[in-house]
Amino acid sequence: TEGTVSRSLATNLTSGSITHNRSMLFISHSQTYLSIPDTDGLDITNAITVGAWVKSRYASGSYTAGESAGSRGILTKANANGKFTLDAQLTGGTWCPRFHVNNAAALATGATEIVDTNWHFLVGTYDKDAGGSDELKVYRDGILDGVANYSTAIATSTGNLIIGHYYSTHYAWDGYIDEVSIWTGSLSADSIYALYNHGNPTDLLQSWG
Repeated sequence: TEGTVSRSLATNLTSGSITHNRSMLFISHSQTYLSIPDTDGLDITNAITVGAWVKSRYASGSYTAGESAGSRGILTKANANGKFTLDAQLTGGTWCPRFHVNNAAALATGATEIVDTNWHFLVGTYDKDAGGSDELKVYRDGILDGVANYSTAIATSTGNLIIGHYYSTHYAWDGYIDEVSIWTGSLSADSIYALYNHGNPTDLLQSWG
C-alpha cells in the first residue's frame, strides 16, 4: 500500500548499516511521518496484532521529540485519538511501550524502558473474545510487558494509518521505525517471541518497511 510522506525522507533512509541489519529505516522527528490511506482491510474489529521495530535517537533523559510530554506515537489508525495505537508512554520517568484501542478506552501499558538508543521489537495484541482479564496486551522484545481488561469491538475508522506520530504531530516519535506489520487475529506469545528471534510472520495482512 502506498502512502504519503510528510517532509522528505530521502536523507533518512539507510540500508544495512544499523543493528539487526534493517534493510530500510524510517526516521520520525518533529513533523516527519508516513500517512497511508484507509482501506477496508484495516477495519479490524475483534482481534488484531500490530508490531514494529523501533529505535530512539536519544536516551530517555534527553528525549525531546515533539512538543508534548507523555506519549510518542509509533503507529495509529485514527480518527481523533486512534482506533488502535502503538506508542511510547512516559510512566514514572520511564518511556514504556503501550497499546490501546477505541480512543484509549483501554490501555495496555508496559513497565520496561524503550527509549535507550537500542532497537526494540514492540507488539500490541487484542482479542475481544479471549475472556479473562488480559484481552489487550503489549510486548517488548518478545516478552509480555503489560495487559488490560477489555471486551468491546474496535470501532472502524475512515482515518489514515499514521506511522511516526500519535493523533497529532505534537506526539511524534523521534527515532527509527521499521518493519511495521498488522495481522488479523491475535498472535500468541510464542509466535511473538519467534518473530523477535527472526521467525516468519503468518497470516500477515499488511507490512511496511
